[in-house]
Amino acid sequence: MKKFRSIIVKFLNNFSGAFVFGTSVSVVVFYFFYFILILFMDGERDLTPVIAMITVHIITLVFVFIMKINENFHKYDPELIGDNFVGFNKKCRMFKKNLELLFSHRVNYALNGFKAMEEEYDKNMDNGEKSVLNFYIARCYDLMGFYPNAARYYQSSKNFGFRNRVIDFLSARCAGSMGDIENALIMYNDIMYDESTPICHYVRTDIGKMYIKHDDAENALKWYTEAMEKHENYADAAAGAAIANLMLHNFEEADRLYRTALLNRVKDIIGFTEYYKEIKNAVCMNKDKEG
Repeated sequence: MKKFRSIIVKFLNNFSGAFVFGTSVSVVVFYFFYFILILFMDGERDLTPVIAMITVHIITLVFVFIMKINENFHKYDPELIGDNFVGFNKKCRMFKKNLELLFSHRVNYALNGFKAMEEEYDKNMDNGEKSVLNFYIARCYDLMGFYPNAARYYQSSKNFGFRNRVIDFLSARCAGSMGDIENALIMYNDIMYDESTPICHYVRTDIGKMYIKHDDAENALKWYTEAMEKHENYADAAAGAAIANLMLHNFEEADRLYRTALLNRVKDIIGFTEYYKEIKNAVCMNKDKEG
């Protein structure tokens, strides 16, 4: 019932806003063309221009209405943002602009914009909007490597009611990046067996990445292998297992898994290839020094 009411309210907001704005635009267009027609009619009286102008008026209204409706749906992460920050006001426009900056990889600018919103609209946001805003502030800090700040804002977002399991996944990743492996594993395990969320299929490879970052190739390989056996995020699991085997000096197995990752279209093939060669060269150099 609440969702239905939200849809109706959104439609009415769209319609009223589009009608007012569209009427203003169409009236201007109407008189502009009508004035041009009067100049070339030589005093004739015909209903055709009037009908044409009414048609222009209606078409303009419909066009503006469609454009306004489109403005009120989020281009990015609609399943995370939901009905928050939907509207024509400055607050909603600021949020959409900052979200665009974030997805354009201008993370620092997005963070500054989100923080400005936090300060300016603190008393004019409901808990839903605060939960979403805090989530994206956390996301910016996370991408910039400021993990303690990210963890704090992820927790704040949850306190305001953010319920999507992606926030637990990202919080676990943050904990791992800060070296709190024990707490990270507790959070990861909680998500891993929750089959109601598709993100559960990415947990094992993420744990593997956490161990790689902490130079623990044996534990990383264990989780990557388990992910491959369960066919979870298979290409990334093969890529991670290849790196872990390199670190363990299992070069033949590493090369086999490297080819497997490429054949399964691992994300960013060029970047992965460069990373693999870089790790392999570093491992070989260390092996030569030890020898």
